[in-house]
Amino acid sequence: MAALPKVLSGSHTIEITASNLSYTFFGVLVLALLTGAIRKQERILTTFISLVIFGLPLLILWQQKVVLNINVLVWGLLVLLGIVLVAVWMRQMIQDDKNQ
Repeated sequence: MAALPKVLSGSHTIEITASNLSYTFFGVLVLALLTGAIRKQERILTTFISLVIFGLPLLILWQQKVVLNINVLVWGLLVLLGIVLVAVWMRQMIQDDKNQ
């Protein structure tokens, strides 16, 4: 918590590189293909919004992990939470397809 004022004051910046953006694009594409987003256009927007809402805070935490002293266990729990959320979301999409 002692590092929080440094982050808020702007002495530590978050760098969004082309590499991070390409990973994000690739992740969006893979998840869109997995959920059949190419067949149903509304899923592309839903997938993109979901990844931005969940992925951006994780990207910020990853960039600031040294400053905020986030250890491997906390990072692992966050990633596990993300995997569970994606699995539940994909299951719901499959159920919606079966009901139509």
